[in-house]
Amino acid sequence: MATAPSSTYPSWLAREERLAGREPSGVVARIGEQAAAVADASPLGCRVRTEARVNVGAFLTLTVGDVAIDGWAAWRRGDEFGLDFAKPLDAATLAALTGAPR
Repeated sequence: MATAPSSTYPSWLAREERLAGREPSGVVARIGEQAAAVADASPLGCRVRTEARVNVGAFLTLTVGDVAIDGWAAWRRGDEFGLDFAKPLDAATLAALTGAPR
């Protein structure tokens, strides 16, 4: 009996459920002690590239400079995952995450 291929993307989550527009980034960050890069961000979440093993549903802290942002891994594909922030970011924190001038 054939089974459906497994996916790191939750089957219950639609492909596009973002509630806020994304801003491109390239900011260097950390997940724990692992290097990471923020690919894009919004006040509600961001897409992160890292070699760290991240499990969907895990509570994580993304660190950019001296700014720590908590959230949950919403999805994972390859070396990327989506971080759903525990609380929406203010404008200054979002600027730090996207590398935009404050």
